[in-house]
Amino acid sequence: MSAGAKKTLLAVVLALFVCQLSMANECKDAKFIGNKTSKIYHKPDCAAVKKMKEENKVAFASVEEAKKANYRPCKRCIDVKKKEDKSGKK
Repeated sequence: MSAGAKKTLLAVVLALFVCQLSMANECKDAKFIGNKTSKIYHKPDCAAVKKMKEENKVAFASVEEAKKANYRPCKRCIDVKKKEDKSGKK
């Protein structure tokens, strides 16, 4: 591999690393974390988020934002029935 090709490869790897760091920081302050693969959103402290690959995480500021992106709530960490009962809706 030539020196120029090595420099280009190093630049690409570095750019991907910086991109991963920025996504991790974005998710750190989010109210909900979605999984791009499963299309499920979770509370940040859900066990499923800890197991999720960083590249599959997407941050949401609200439930409405997650729903607009066609994500459904996690059945473990988000109790939809309780919220519906409190609002009187079913």
